[in-house]
Amino acid sequence: MKTAKNITIKSARHLKNHRLVVEFSDGAWRAVDFKPFLERSNYPGYKKYRKISEFKKYQIIDGNINWDDYNMIFHVEDLYKGKI
Repeated sequence: MKTAKNITIKSARHLKNHRLVVEFSDGAWRAVDFKPFLERSNYPGYKKYRKISEFKKYQIIDGNINWDDYNMIFHVEDLYKGKI
């Protein structure tokens, strides 16, 4: 599998629950399930994203997916692997 060095996120689409389909600048696509991460996280700032309505408020900024002006953000390399 390729690495995500110098690769950015081109787009993301909500599938269902806490899953997004992510398109990368090299044309690759990955389905990423954020639910396991959100359920494991004890960080109080992330708990609100367990609500689907809050989770769906993501944006693509500077080639990455983020929530609430960088309150929650993930390494592109991890998203490229399809697991966080």
